[in-house]
Amino acid sequence: MLAGVSINLVAFSKQHHNYQGQVLAIIILTVAACEAAIALALIVSLSRRKSTLDIQAWSELNEVPMRTAEVPVVMVDQVRHYPKLTPAGLEPSLTPSPVELGYENWNELGENTDTPMEKTQNA
Repeated sequence: MLAGVSINLVAFSKQHHNYQGQVLAIIILTVAACEAAIALALIVSLSRRKSTLDIQAWSELNEVPMRTAEVPVVMVDQVRHYPKLTPAGLEPSLTPSPVELGYENWNELGENTDTPMEKTQNA
């Protein structure tokens, strides 16, 4: 997967005449080499400890199952109290808006809805 990404980065950097993709590909290859070195070090360490790499010989490396901690039982009668947030912003108005009252436009309310441009033309 890393090799495919590296090839893709090199190809795009070559196409766009930019060296950033090639530098990133070198960093990816360096990380992959470090991973391979760590894996090789683990294999060498295991082979030195017991002179075999048979999986059955290394079964003692399994993790010991942990005991589960006892979970406290919460009684139904206990009510948890959560903190209350303080209100922020403006208080909502208690009077309904004209849209909520069913008016489609302000003309039905008898208010003048002329824009300033219409006022100068009507005058």
